[in-house]
Amino acid sequence: MTKDRTFSQLKKYDINQKILDELVDIVSRNIMLSIVRRSKSVLDIATEKKIPISSVYQKLNRLEDLSLVFVEKETVDLDGKKTRFYRSRIKEAKIHFASKQPKIELEPNIIK
Repeated sequence: MTKDRTFSQLKKYDINQKILDELVDIVSRNIMLSIVRRSKSVLDIATEKKIPISSVYQKLNRLEDLSLVFVEKETVDLDGKKTRFYRSRIKEAKIHFASKQPKIELEPNIIK
């Protein structure tokens, strides 16, 4: 017999719960909205959304771990400094609460 998991267990192990956590987080959501149409650097995102650079790095790492964003390109300037440009993998998310567990539908961001 399978017993129901507690919320803390779901949060730790359930990928849907982790994705849901990021989608409802205001900072993560603002970052995702910023990079749906075109890729941007951390500095571009931080400046546009008025989010501290450290927070943007932290959220992008988490979003990248969940495969919600990716590095579309990387540039290197004359001093050897690398800049990564991030892009959202999804353009739309739908959350359904009809059953015990929320169901998340992610529509891919078609890169042209």
